[in-house]
Amino acid sequence: MGSNLRRGFRAGGRLHLGTVGTVLGGLSLLLSACAPPLPFSAPVAAPHKVALKWSWLGFWVQVVKKGAPPICAAVYPFSTRADLVVLYLNLRQPLQAVLVKVWPVTVGGERLMQGEVFSPDAFLTPANARTFNADLSRGKVAYPSAVLRQRLAEARRTGLLSYYVIGRITLQGGQLIVQPLLVPGNQQAANILPAGGFVGVKAIRTFLKSPAARTLLASHRFTFQRASFRQVEALAKIGSKK
Repeated sequence: MGSNLRRGFRAGGRLHLGTVGTVLGGLSLLLSACAPPLPFSAPVAAPHKVALKWSWLGFWVQVVKKGAPPICAAVYPFSTRADLVVLYLNLRQPLQAVLVKVWPVTVGGERLMQGEVFSPDAFLTPANARTFNADLSRGKVAYPSAVLRQRLAEARRTGLLSYYVIGRITLQGGQLIVQPLLVPGNQQAANILPAGGFVGVKAIRTFLKSPAARTLLASHRFTFQRASFRQVEALAKIGSKK
């Protein structure tokens, strides 16, 4: 399935102006926060065979504000090693969805969830790469720009841009609780994040075990409610009539 996705992504399309803002900004909207998820250039561990959790699969929604379409997460079994999450930031515009391949990892004895984020509009051409770099140059925090430039170099080979995020995802009483690792404020980021990105997986794992990373992981908590297809279909119509 993954190879088919990659072939489809390479087939055409373009990287829209502000794709970095669309993907990261869209995910920050998902998390109702002022900061996007902290990107990494590599996963802390590769996916391994895990038992399928049927209780995670299906639709989950988070109502952002009254009268607006909710954020929707559709969780599918990707393989025996990972799940595929499709994040609908606006249910009325499904082509703006963000794809995340998710699998469990253990860091410092704690079980976390690693995600590889893909954007369906992130196709690469020389012109798009120039636009992408220009967008990154306007960033206020050096670390995310450096990491995404690393991923851009890889994307020139594969034709598909992706990056990694991490956080806690747990089921509690029928609710899906998401605690992402977010980019800290500008000055805090300058103090705890290397401007050029972490050098190697060992450095990423060391950071994730640090008090600073633990504080960031505990700083935000977002709750998604289980929903049926019919409920999601009805919610997608909210605000569609003027």
